[in-house]
Amino acid sequence: MIKYIIRRLLQLIPTVLLATLFVFLMVNMIRGDAIDIYFGLSESRSPEAEAALAARLGIDKPLPVQYLTWLGRLITGDFGTSWRYDEPVLSLILQRLALSMELAVIASAISIVFSVLLGIYLAVHQNSLADQVIRFVGLIFLSAPIYWVALGIILFLSKAFRWVPPLQYVSLTEDLGTHLQIIAIPSVLWGILSVPSFSRFVRNAVLDVLSEDYVRTARAKGLLERQILYTHVLRNAAGSLITVVGLSLAGAAGGTLLMEIVFTLPGMGRLWLTSIYQRDIPTIMGISVFISTTFVIVNLVVDLCYAWFDPRIRYD
Repeated sequence: MIKYIIRRLLQLIPTVLLATLFVFLMVNMIRGDAIDIYFGLSESRSPEAEAALAARLGIDKPLPVQYLTWLGRLITGDFGTSWRYDEPVLSLILQRLALSMELAVIASAISIVFSVLLGIYLAVHQNSLADQVIRFVGLIFLSAPIYWVALGIILFLSKAFRWVPPLQYVSLTEDLGTHLQIIAIPSVLWGILSVPSFSRFVRNAVLDVLSEDYVRTARAKGLLERQILYTHVLRNAAGSLITVVGLSLAGAAGGTLLMEIVFTLPGMGRLWLTSIYQRDIPTIMGISVFISTTFVIVNLVVDLCYAWFDPRIRYD
């Protein structure tokens, strides 16, 4: 197990490096001239000021040198300084990280619990009327655009109950009740919208285990269906359930960014979108690397959990 963990950790390094290279190249392909973005129509613009700014930003050097310089700063925890806020990018991320994590954790918890329960129910009642109806409704929810669903729910609540989410964000320490009202709908909404796809995955995984010979043998011995389900099926389907947990966490990390934009929450998603609108290149690159690294780490944890639950996948 130790060798497997070490090998997976070593594989993490080139993956993260490729992610940083991809982010750097993509931003440099679309960002335009940084001098024009920074100065705009400012009267203080001059050839001397442009040269000084290019030297300060490091964009007067070749792209390989720019990338290596930026990568070296990332390794030391320096994500650069925001052009828009004139603050360290890492500080801006950490200020908004708590809200984004709160939304992601609540959404993931809802998604995991209901996906597992619903998936097991659909597998046990395969091809029943409830199975067909729930899967059909799930496809509709799965295909619905998240922006349309979120705005539709806000419109419905405002018309039916005269209630809209508070426009002014209130932190957890300021007012717990108002804070819960603010984050309840976006987190619950994303958690519920994730259930159809993940529950289908659980359903298929449980059905695969139910078709195994040892399950039929257990039934032939006269064991109760509940005992077979909890003793044999779920234990052997644990690997697939871990996949659901990993997908839910990764999906929540991306989905909450959309929820923050729709519900105007001051999390990383809104900061990212604002930075894109304002061409705040250091912030765009910093958040992109932070999110991509988070996805890689989540995948690593899922793989390690696989190895812990199923030693057959360890290749020593």
